[in-house]
Amino acid sequence: MWVACELFTEAIACFFCPGSLDWCQLDTGPMMFRDTTPEGDVEFDAYVSRTRDGSVWLRFGPDGRSLDWTYVDERRRRYHTPILQPSDIEALSRLNYSASCVLTDVRLSVVAVATWHPTFVVAFDPAEHRTAVVLMRHSRDCASATEFQLTADRQSIRCDGAERHHACGQRNLPERGTRTRTLFLKDVNFDPVGQDSWQCTEDNIEEQRASYTFIGSYYHVYVQLANCGLQTGLSFFSDH
Repeated sequence: MWVACELFTEAIACFFCPGSLDWCQLDTGPMMFRDTTPEGDVEFDAYVSRTRDGSVWLRFGPDGRSLDWTYVDERRRRYHTPILQPSDIEALSRLNYSASCVLTDVRLSVVAVATWHPTFVVAFDPAEHRTAVVLMRHSRDCASATEFQLTADRQSIRCDGAERHHACGQRNLPERGTRTRTLFLKDVNFDPVGQDSWQCTEDNIEEQRASYTFIGSYYHVYVQLANCGLQTGLSFFSDH
C-alpha cells in the first residue's frame, strides 16, 4: 500500500489509498511516500509535477546543492559525489512508470588519450530498473583515444574514439559513435591519476590526456506515473 504525505514546515499530512495510490489525486509539490511491504516500510521523498496535458510525474535529484560541480578539463583532482540518493534508486526500482527523462544543465565528459584511468560512472537504467557501472576497460595501448560524455540533450551517454583503438562497446559503454538509451546518473567517480592509471611513454606520442569535465548546478530526473486528462491552469514542468 502506498502512502503519500504532503510536506509542510511543521507537520506532515498523510492520506492512505487502498491497493495503490491514485496519482490523479495529487497536486504539484513536494511529497513523502511510504510503501508498506512484508519486509517493512520503504520511504522516499519526491516532487510531484502535474502538467497541462494531464500527466503526473515524479521528480528526483539535487537542486542548489551542487556548488562544487565546477570541473573543466580537470587532470589532477579526484572527485566523487552521489547524484541520486539510495532512497531515490529504491523508489525508481519499485515504481511502475510509463516514461522517463532528465532535465539538467550538467556537462559531463571523460577523456583518455594514450592513457587509462579508473574513472567510472554509476547509472540507473529506467527501462530495465537496474544500475550499471560505466567505465573504460583497462588498456595499455599508446594509439588509444576514447571519450564518453553526456549527449547534448542530457538523456544518454555517447562514446567516441580513435578507429580500432578505443574502449567503446565494452563495460556498459555504447558502441563507437552511438549513444545509450535514457540513463539516470547515480554516482560519479572521477580519478584521472588513480591507482593503476597508466600513461604511454613512447617518444612519438603527440598528446597524452587523462581528464574529465563535470559542470552544472542541478540534476533532475522525471518518471511519468499517470495521465489524468487535460488540466487547466497548469504548466509543463521546467527546471530553470
